[in-house]
Amino acid sequence: MLGEQAVQVLSRLQSAEKAKGGVEQAQELNELRKELSERVERLRQLKARARLFREHKIRLSPVLDAEHAIVLVSEIAARFQEAPVSSTLKKGKRWSGMLAALDMLEKNARSRQAEDWKTFHSTQLFGGRPPEQIRVALTPKNQELLRRYTDLYRKFAAYRSYAPETAEAIEEARKSSDALARIKFDEDVPRDVEKFFEATASSLGASLELLKPSVIDWLRANNLIATFVVRSRIN
Repeated sequence: MLGEQAVQVLSRLQSAEKAKGGVEQAQELNELRKELSERVERLRQLKARARLFREHKIRLSPVLDAEHAIVLVSEIAARFQEAPVSSTLKKGKRWSGMLAALDMLEKNARSRQAEDWKTFHSTQLFGGRPPEQIRVALTPKNQELLRRYTDLYRKFAAYRSYAPETAEAIEEARKSSDALARIKFDEDVPRDVEKFFEATASSLGASLELLKPSVIDWLRANNLIATFVVRSRIN
């Protein structure tokens, strides 16, 4: 409703600007048209994003000060229809008050949409731990999964910082979320094997004391025995 009324005022401004009212009048109307046009375009973008959110089942919060802005735009639209000249719009604080209301409306709507998206991202998408909190045995499989998990999580977390403008961006966030949920680390690893892999991942490497028969059996059972070699360390 508000967008339609603002567009009507904008249309009348454009028509009045083209009418024969003198150069000065045309210039004044042109400046007013530009001021309103910028705000109408930003509101259109927010309206488009609100429609996008509804299509993707993302809950939208009510926007503050919407009724106040509607009243001001309605009043100025009616006045300008009766007398389509710049003085009608600029009388008192009529015009500046309307612009201030539209700016506040835009600010509130943009803030609400950003919060609505963050809420959706936090409650409806992947809710697993960040990579630095993942504690698993550093087997080759888990290390590869952890690298993939880290890359996906960074990409996924970045989507939370801004409200998407396109359906493609929302779908990418969903895909990253689904891919993260599908990653399953191997947590059924014996403690001796886990200690061995922790050592192999360190700068010092694993000592032969850690290569117990149970570790060798586990490596052989998981086709990893050929992955490791023994090297001497000279002090």
